[in-house]
Amino acid sequence: MFLLKKSDLANLALHSSAIHRSSFIDCKLTGIDLSDTLLQNVTFKNCLLNLAGFSFSRFKSATFIDCDLRGAEFENVDFKNFSFVRCNLDDCMFAETSLAGLDFTDNTFEKITATIPSLKGLKVTRDQALKLSTILGIVIEN
Repeated sequence: MFLLKKSDLANLALHSSAIHRSSFIDCKLTGIDLSDTLLQNVTFKNCLLNLAGFSFSRFKSATFIDCDLRGAEFENVDFKNFSFVRCNLDDCMFAETSLAGLDFTDNTFEKITATIPSLKGLKVTRDQALKLSTILGIVIEN
């Protein structure tokens, strides 16, 4: 198993790679490019991942715990045995990515971008559902 702690990998380009049995703890990964990457048995814990690029990647047995993912891109991503735990998902983009089976209830966001079919099967709180209603074009008045 590969363990990386308190490392700065900001803006590193690792696209089209494979990362197996790895843990990233307290790392600065701002702007990292992990697009078109296989991430299998991977954990990110307490990492700064804002503006990270994961588009077209495949996650198998992966977890993000207490991470800041503001502005991260998850376009056309495949999630299997995956979870976000207490993460900041504000301004994340999940276009053309199925969120079915994922649980966002203990994560925070004010706004995310997703295609309408992507949201089917996503577990959210009532407050989060109101925030997601803007994707449907619904205007809610008080």
